[in-house]
Amino acid sequence: LWLAWQHLGDRGWEAMINRYFALAAQAESIINNNPSLTLLFPRQSLNICFQYHDSVGQPSSQQARNALTLKIREALMEKGLAMVNYAELNGDVFFRLVICNNQTTSEDLTLFFDQLIAIGQSLTNQVAPAK
Repeated sequence: LWLAWQHLGDRGWEAMINRYFALAAQAESIINNNPSLTLLFPRQSLNICFQYHDSVGQPSSQQARNALTLKIREALMEKGLAMVNYAELNGDVFFRLVICNNQTTSEDLTLFFDQLIAIGQSLTNQVAPAK
């Protein structure tokens, strides 16, 4: 930490932390503006808790929603696209995105959410009943 502080200085740390908060606000905005995503709690610091749901064929049970969240997370990792954490509260499993990598860009966030939604749609279409 001391070496990093020596390298960045007070203004460098301030700029980096302000950038993290701007990226967290961007993630919150993406979630709030996408019908396939739901922000579960108001953003706290750099933590963004959200769920994916299919706006048409949303899984009906809590167990199905939880399983879908974990499947999306696993697919993101298996494909080498992203590693995102998850949490559980009151039986609900949800994504817990924490902005804390100094190399994360605005474009990275957009790509992350695009990929997450595409995987969610793909998984939902695999289990959707035939019409």
